Amino acid sequence: MNYRVGIVIPVYQKKLNVFERISLLQVFKVLENYPISIVAPESLDIDLSNYGINVKAYTIERFKDDYFINTESYSCLCLEEEFYNRFLQWDYLLIHQLDAFVFSDRLDEFVNMGYDYYGAAVSNVHWKDYHVGNGGLSLRQIKKTISVIQNKDSIMESVGCKELFYKYEDLFFGYCGFSEGIEYNTAPIEVANSFSVEDDTFGGFRKINELGLPFGTHRWYGCFYFFWRPIIEAYGYVLPAMDSVSSIDLFEVERNERLYNFFVTQFVNLPGEKEAFLHRIGMDRRITYAIWGKGYYGKACMNMLKRMDINVHYFIDNAASVGEIIDEIPVFFPEEKNITSIDVVILAVYGREKEIIDQIKVMTNKDINIISWFDIFCGMEDYVSEVLPYLEGITKPITINIPGGVNGVQIRYPYDNKARTYKAMKWGE
Repeated sequence: MNYRVGIVIPVYQKKLNVFERISLLQVFKVLENYPISIVAPESLDIDLSNYGINVKAYTIERFKDDYFINTESYSCLCLEEEFYNRFLQWDYLLIHQLDAFVFSDRLDEFVNMGYDYYGAAVSNVHWKDYHVGNGGLSLRQIKKTISVIQNKDSIMESVGCKELFYKYEDLFFGYCGFSEGIEYNTAPIEVANSFSVEDDTFGGFRKINELGLPFGTHRWYGCFYFFWRPIIEAYGYVLPAMDSVSSIDLFEVERNERLYNFFVTQFVNLPGEKEAFLHRIGMDRRITYAIWGKGYYGKACMNMLKRMDINVHYFIDNAASVGEIIDEIPVFFPEEKNITSIDVVILAVYGREKEIIDQIKVMTNKDINIISWFDIFCGMEDYVSEVLPYLEGITKPITINIPGGVNGVQIRYPYDNKARTYKAMKWGE
């Protein structure tokens, strides 16, 4: 049995959801040759058999209940020397939260590299400089980690981020690994992507296309469930349907952005295509248009229509500011404008279409044409795909094939796109 590395799994609830139970089953299956310790509140009566996990080779380490109130209190525990002192019989500590999933045993590989901290690369605003890495699935050299914790007060005061570091303990270790004045080495991004991939930060998903699966992933049943679900099912687990989890098809989002940028910068300049597209979707420069929604989609719509020489008279938005102007186009509250003077209103909002149509219905009894920006976009997508069907990453999706498949199952991304058709709406529909 390898005692250079021990595994710590925080468990603090009496019941586990289906994802947490799968996470727990997998870690005991894949890393059964390592010592595993459950970290739990003092008051929790814990027996893994109550979760349907029939294993006996684990120990339980208990800490004060106050450390398990929320993510911030748990973060404070991970910044306490006492926490790591419990595991000094090991050289490295793998923290495996119950939103993590490990694919294979590669712990020796990373231990032998000698870095002090491994975690998935992160790119959000707090991590803008140091990036590595997320603590939910992280490998930490215990003595070196204790060393920086012993100096945490002076480190935090020198940076002026004490509150932020206590809220996000992994951010503290990321900073320590980034700072030249602190002897603490976080793994470089390419190694971090091989250890754990959480999202497509620094091409994490695309590295899988080249290198195969990482050691594990964290937060797999959140935003990127679309990506991880078929992979994890290939390990023999039955998971909830895709539409039961709030998830983003990252590849579709990226492709849509590429398609839009290609259309507004290049496609509309091809001879005859601008006029053909306008005819295709039934838009006419002789009539008047207003865009309902001044946000991201409204601005995208305005930019696209300008490139096609369609005049947008104004924006309408319930959150307008007095005298607001966007790219020389005025923005009005609904009650400021007589909407009956407009021939077509383009809805450029997400998820509130019916609410706004009802609002328009109250405002006027004229039979106003209402078109969805998303229908215009789908019309654009269909048309460009017909004219130029083989543009990699635009009309032809970038694909990812995991080398060798997963347990004999070939997995290819992205999934087939659903057929889309343009649909115009009229007032009251």
